[in-house]
Amino acid sequence: MDIVEYLNKKGILVKPTSNIYKVKCFLPGHNYETIPSFTIYTDTDSFYCFGCKRGGDLKRLMTIMGDPIPAELIDATPALTLNIKINPKRSLEDRVVRCVNTIRRLRPTYKNQAKLDRIVTALIEIGEK
Repeated sequence: MDIVEYLNKKGILVKPTSNIYKVKCFLPGHNYETIPSFTIYTDTDSFYCFGCKRGGDLKRLMTIMGDPIPAELIDATPALTLNIKINPKRSLEDRVVRCVNTIRRLRPTYKNQAKLDRIVTALIEIGEK
């Protein structure tokens, strides 16, 4: 789901102007709107209101609107750091291999796979030193 889809589901129709959508701001606390200042950038799936100076991604918008964030939008990074238990008595190489294997196992469920690949590469480089 992207920001435009989310807003349409909430009954807020947005007007396209190329890859930028504009609408009168509907955010809580912004009641003085006369012209569209809430802008959605589809290329980055982000928003910014030039009136109330708030912006961010879909998760930030859902938080402002008081809606729960779906599981598919929650970043998996905290789970990676919490669920990898490493015995400090093992060699550095063994610890790196355990981290890499755990991350590779989690990779299919991780939203930002390119970032995860960079983490694995960095861990491998650490293990090779």
